[in-house]
Amino acid sequence: MGVRRSEKEIIEAIAATGGMVALAAKRLGIARQTIHARAQRSSAIREAIGAAREEMLDEAETQLRRAVGEGQPWAVCFALKTIGKSRGYIERSELAHSAQETIRVDLSDIPDDVLEAMEARTGRGGGDR
Repeated sequence: MGVRRSEKEIIEAIAATGGMVALAAKRLGIARQTIHARAQRSSAIREAIGAAREEMLDEAETQLRRAVGEGQPWAVCFALKTIGKSRGYIERSELAHSAQETIRVDLSDIPDDVLEAMEARTGRGGGDR
């Protein structure tokens, strides 16, 4: 049978690995399932995993914000499609129907570099803007 690790050791390993349970387990010489099982019984271990993951997300959002500030088209597009959903920046599915109506969408407020990045990603041409 393996060595039993203390709650403190597990929490320290989780913090050291940024909440990556498999890496924390490897560092401690135990199975990742052991950490998951201990986390079910220990609110402190669950909180350590959650806190480490929140910190990583904060760092990722900081990098995204930096890339948006630099005007990187991929970052602007990603931010609009995720964080900007509440403002209507979402990808929409096209629906086919039998009516012969033309639907026009005003894209004039979206910067050209963002549109070009979206067109390159989808492989579609620009068409009328």
